[in-house]
Amino acid sequence: MLTFHPMSTDDRLRMQRAARADGCRSADYYFGTLFLWSGKTRYWIADGESPMIQLQREEESPLFLWPVGSGDKRAALQSLLDYATAQGFPPAFMGLEERHAAELETLFPGCFEIQERRNWADYIYEADRLISLSGKHLHGKRNHISRFLREHDDWHFEELTPALFPDCLALADEWSHHADNSAGLLEQERCALERAFAHYDTLALLGGALFAGEQLIAFTMGEHTAADTFDVHFEKAHGEINGAFPMVNREFVQLIKSRIPEVVYINREDDMGQENLRRSKESYYPAFLLRKFSARWREDS
Repeated sequence: MLTFHPMSTDDRLRMQRAARADGCRSADYYFGTLFLWSGKTRYWIADGESPMIQLQREEESPLFLWPVGSGDKRAALQSLLDYATAQGFPPAFMGLEERHAAELETLFPGCFEIQERRNWADYIYEADRLISLSGKHLHGKRNHISRFLREHDDWHFEELTPALFPDCLALADEWSHHADNSAGLLEQERCALERAFAHYDTLALLGGALFAGEQLIAFTMGEHTAADTFDVHFEKAHGEINGAFPMVNREFVQLIKSRIPEVVYINREDDMGQENLRRSKESYYPAFLLRKFSARWREDS
């Protein structure tokens, strides 16, 4: 029978290796995302050839992530099903990539009700295009940057360091005063940001900061996930400064490429079903959406 332990930073390298070996681009399978957003969700990880992760939100039945890494997938999945049955909760998965959902149906045909979850889809962009902003679809972004450059000839961009963390938190708080909190996510994001700063080196995060003169007006950070992909966890900017968002995005991707030349794609994660966030992410015209699915054991199986 499987045994699970609370996920900790000691599990980071093992989980990173397994997710990369599986070819995952989804943010859901990398330690940084799970660790940073674990405020109201408990994550448990089992030992074994394929790291198996159980998550439980408050007052909800536990769920599993796909068992990434090497090893016999059918045996790994069966062990999860047996564990769930022994513990008395229905076997269920979340955040399945499309290929994982297909493999689950192949291995256990007709046993799971599988549903696509549009709100969970990750937005994947070509890194080079986020730098060049080439093409007619992105002319608006280029115009915003041109205006920013005209109005702020004293701007500069630099790599994020711990000395800047307090100013970043202050900027994030200022941004949140004008943000839509209808989904109640701002408090969770603030906790995730604090956790990112507290474990910045341990999580091997990389970030950048944009200034107009001496004023911090935007910051961003993320982590190298799949071999060819970098995941952006946070991006905040002064809402009243035109062009701050596309500018910090462009400069950060240039920093990423200079440090990690093998990066081809930038994952800007999901939109959580928030309409304003969806419009913002779509306005950069992603190369593709990384579709995600849920799966729940059919009671009649």
